[in-house]
Amino acid sequence: MKIVCLGDSLTAGYNIRPQDCWVSLLNDEGSCAWINRGICGDTTAGMLVRLERDVLAESPEMVLIMGGDNDILISAQSMTARANIMAMVQHCVHSGIKPVIGIPYEIRFLSPEWFAAAGDDIDALHRESAAFIAWLRSYVKAFSLRYVDFDAAFSESKRTGLIQPDGLHPTVAGNERMAEAVRAALLRRH
Repeated sequence: MKIVCLGDSLTAGYNIRPQDCWVSLLNDEGSCAWINRGICGDTTAGMLVRLERDVLAESPEMVLIMGGDNDILISAQSMTARANIMAMVQHCVHSGIKPVIGIPYEIRFLSPEWFAAAGDDIDALHRESAAFIAWLRSYVKAFSLRYVDFDAAFSESKRTGLIQPDGLHPTVAGNERMAEAVRAALLRRH
């Protein structure tokens, strides 16, 4: 089975070796062909634009769509991300590709280097991140979509050692946790 992972830096593997990224870890198992189409800094609008080239052209059986954090960091809102995710799901279903929604872990901490991008109201950013995750959970339930809840996987512990010092990106151990979340949600069901 071929699965494309469409996303941002959480999918691309920011600041880690390519072989340590969760998508690569899943590829090492050999049960499916995992294609990483994550781009650092991408928004859901960029993902929607790339959908034809990066997903549909690959003719996968499944696509794991995860984005929205950069939308929230840029605008402190998730309404555009919500609309873009719904549009990507519709395009995939229309093309015969099973969409899977990746629910990112909540933005709980930001290092000072991200303050300029996020604005002054960090509390509002945290609230919007939590609201976006709640919406994603409602969306997948309402439309009976498959999903991988990375937020739940990261909430089960205190996240020690799972997040890089920037407060946003997973460490190697965090990527291992993400790969395990995918295995639990998708691979063990087949």
